Amino acid sequence: MERAILSSEIAGIDIRGAVARGVGAQGIELSETVRRMEESIPQTIVFLEAAIERCINFTGGSEADELILALDDIMLQYLSNLQDTLKSLRTICGVASPAQSDGLKKEGAARVVDMVSEEEEWSIVQGALQILTVADCLTSRTSVFEASLRATLARIGTTLSLSVFGSSLEQPHVAVAGENDVNIATRAGLDVAALRLADAPDKARKLFNLLEQVAEGATALFMEQLRGIQYISDRGAQQLSADIEFLSNVLSALSMAIPPFLATFHTCLSTPRDQLPAFLKSDGGSQLDIPTAHLVCKIRRIPLDQ
Repeated sequence: MERAILSSEIAGIDIRGAVARGVGAQGIELSETVRRMEESIPQTIVFLEAAIERCINFTGGSEADELILALDDIMLQYLSNLQDTLKSLRTICGVASPAQSDGLKKEGAARVVDMVSEEEEWSIVQGALQILTVADCLTSRTSVFEASLRATLARIGTTLSLSVFGSSLEQPHVAVAGENDVNIATRAGLDVAALRLADAPDKARKLFNLLEQVAEGATALFMEQLRGIQYISDRGAQQLSADIEFLSNVLSALSMAIPPFLATFHTCLSTPRDQLPAFLKSDGGSQLDIPTAHLVCKIRRIPLDQ
């Protein structure tokens, strides 16, 4: 019964409500979908916790092993829904199919860039980065839920053991072997149920790995945009520098390497234009990607010989 209730509740969570709106509104679609994905996580945890409470109140915990099987299946259903939604967003983020070659990936990303405006492109990048927040939230909330459920199972195991012991005192005709069989079976069922729960964070981590691919695609798309800039004012350089810093912080939080291209672009944009030529000739400039530094000087209209 709990399986049916949970399945219905999970199916009722709308994470696909943001329909395609065509070219020019893809960033809006992505942002709305990501928002719904993030909101669905605590909602799902609440459903699972309510199911546990109902089960314990109704059965006293004697059906905990069956409950865990139901929770495992429902969690898999929810993660599958997230993964299906994520796959539908991969094209928007410029992430090609894994079966494609590198050349086809770049070609596909280029087509996406050609179809949307610069503002729309950055909106897509920001939306893709927000998905990483969803992944982190999902992993942490699942781990907390797992720890809470393990504690509940341990408490139930102790309660059931005391219950069996109390029954044996009231019914001395029950064989000792029978008492041990009941106790061992109960503990074994709870142990197996608890072990199965460990699969949930693993599924979340697998989804997180897929989301990292979105981050890689979004970063690649963003760098392609940077390479296409022809000119940028000092004010624009400040704003773009802040955008790159935001992206770099997200990548660092995910333990992902920051591409030298991005690091150099950020350094050259954040350095005042009258100080940049001297900086490039200093020891600090030697740590930069020189071709990228020259590209930034070009789009900022800074002569390298000044």
